[in-house]
Amino acid sequence: MTRFIALCAFAALAAVVTCLQPGVAQDKPDKGEPVKLPPVPTGEVLPEGVRFEVPYPRGKGYLTLSRQNGYLRVDAEVHLLYNAGDGDRSIGSAVALVLSVDGYNGRILMHYPNAVWVPKAAMPVFRYEKTYTKESAPVNSAQSPGFAASSNVCFTDRWTTTYWVNLRRLITAGNTPDSPADHWRAAFHAGDSAAYQVFPEGVNGQNPAITPDRMFTFKFSTLPQRQDEAQDPMAAVAAREDSIYKDIQSLLATFSVPQNASQAQVQEAFVKGFAALKTMGKAYPDLLLVKFLLWQLGLRLGAGEGVDPIALLKDYLDACPSQLRVHVNYIDTLIRAQRKAEALKHIDLLLASDMAKGHEPTRVRVHLDMAPLLIDAQEAAAADKVYDAIKDSPVLNTDLLQRLRYTVGASRAAAALGNREREAALMNLPAREPGFSHAEVKPLVDYARSLFQLGYEDEGVRAAEVLCGSPWLSKSGSVHSQVRIDMAEYLLRTNYAADKAFAQYEAALKSGHFDTDDVTRFGCYVGLARCKEAQGDMKAAAEIYRKLLETEQAKLTAQQVAGIKQLLEFQTKGQSQWEEELKFIDEDAKKQNPRLTLETTKGNIVVEL
Repeated sequence: MTRFIALCAFAALAAVVTCLQPGVAQDKPDKGEPVKLPPVPTGEVLPEGVRFEVPYPRGKGYLTLSRQNGYLRVDAEVHLLYNAGDGDRSIGSAVALVLSVDGYNGRILMHYPNAVWVPKAAMPVFRYEKTYTKESAPVNSAQSPGFAASSNVCFTDRWTTTYWVNLRRLITAGNTPDSPADHWRAAFHAGDSAAYQVFPEGVNGQNPAITPDRMFTFKFSTLPQRQDEAQDPMAAVAAREDSIYKDIQSLLATFSVPQNASQAQVQEAFVKGFAALKTMGKAYPDLLLVKFLLWQLGLRLGAGEGVDPIALLKDYLDACPSQLRVHVNYIDTLIRAQRKAEALKHIDLLLASDMAKGHEPTRVRVHLDMAPLLIDAQEAAAADKVYDAIKDSPVLNTDLLQRLRYTVGASRAAAALGNREREAALMNLPAREPGFSHAEVKPLVDYARSLFQLGYEDEGVRAAEVLCGSPWLSKSGSVHSQVRIDMAEYLLRTNYAADKAFAQYEAALKSGHFDTDDVTRFGCYVGLARCKEAQGDMKAAAEIYRKLLETEQAKLTAQQVAGIKQLLEFQTKGQSQWEEELKFIDEDAKKQNPRLTLETTKGNIVVEL
């Protein structure tokens, strides 16, 4: 189990607006208040093109339009952290160039700069188009893309993308191959589900046709001309993609083994696949997909085949150093491999890097990701200093999830230092007024759940205690009571927090918020009984089931009554058997039977004769 940043993203993704599904950007929720938008930008004419400033949260980025090799060239400098995805459910970062003549009909040119998912047979490697109209949402185009794109993601705090667009091939209202348009409207989207930017501000992300007047305009014939490339850039990109696609298909073939293949045959296939990937790495040294697969396959092969998975992970990280979750994985791996000095050095480098500067939410996130790793490395004092560096950040007052992460981590550091007073003070968050809504509390509960699910029980228990035991949610009424029930279930799953779970079920039941919710109320009774069972107190569990029957029988169905009676019978029999077992244990403790002690290099073994 690695301390993967996914445990934070798991909760964060549930809270943020998905910005770029496969090809469709979305606006942030409309709060109903009119927003005064700035004028639509016109750009600055420079020798290299018409340049637009894009106000990214991390700093000023640029979008530059020019002509090259007969194509529209668009250069984007994106000041967001790049995310290559996880090769499975997360597609990572994307860019989308929107082009239209009349504003109501157009194309969205999607590009995934350097993703790590394996392309499917019917889909180009990293690019495709969508069409949109005023009457319909964007849909995938059946035509082959009329553009190419190339990106550089080897930065710590940004990435760059260059588009080449054959405008004659963008069949849309007002533009055909025989009658190409010269005047165009455009917009640009970039980012992933955690952070994104729509330019110009005010363009509708779901369907640009809704806000045609917010798109910026340009005249293709008057754009500055760049020196033409010796090789047609669109042809070069297409040839590279075709080559990558063919090599990937050949790679996948190496993993094909019979259904009844032996372990030796499977291992041989992995070895061949690894060798094929290394060959691909030489052909495409900047392709993250190859480096990612080498690392994943290296984990499978291990040292037995002379493979160093940590070195492969570092190679993948160096090729795209703005992926914070990969940094976390790398440091965690170093710590688990007893390479503490390297881990600490990397943490120091990351805290001093551009990634941790200039943008306060990211600075806070980097600190919150690094500090737990320091605790894992037995460097609690250093972790405490990292937490102290962000304790006064305004982000912790506005971002509830980061506030909870800070509280959980900083209290854990205080506990590791033996400072119980500070630990208690950190966990005792003051009540927030007005209280939390269900929407606000959901990412907090999801985060706490993820801690339990990923095996970080200490942090999970702390998160549960903050959400349930501190005054933080005390003004949230039924929301607080529901959180108590949610957290009680996970507390009960540990081997030691049944008493804490009991307290939460009991508080939820006594709150009165579920007086008309029979199912939830019955569930609280059952939860109370399960807590007593987990503590070995069968008699108390039986009493809770009796109370449930006595107080709620009129509202219980016949099936529910039968089920509870069966549980009650089980607990009653279990209690009598446990009492008999306690007698035997007590008698055995009083016996003075001879004992044989065997001394071994691992300790002593005592056998009672």
